[in-house]
Amino acid sequence: MGEELDTDWAPDGSAIVFAVLGSDVAKQGMATLRLEPGAQPEFVALAASDYFRWSPDGASVLYHVPEGFRLRRLDGSNDVLLVSGAD
Repeated sequence: MGEELDTDWAPDGSAIVFAVLGSDVAKQGMATLRLEPGAQPEFVALAASDYFRWSPDGASVLYHVPEGFRLRRLDGSNDVLLVSGAD
């Protein structure tokens, strides 16, 4: 992975989410890391994204993209634009 920034703790304290800034677009996005021995980061490519924050239930992550704020379920089942034009 590239440079890792902007860490946020899961509501239950079991994981973190952070921004990953890679050398090209395919290596930019977010990663989650469970805080347990041997855990590896789970990376999701999300170009031009930042400000990753957990939802209160820990099932989703809010993040910022040029068109606004999106909410992505960590199981990948849903990724919706919540607020448009939030530059």
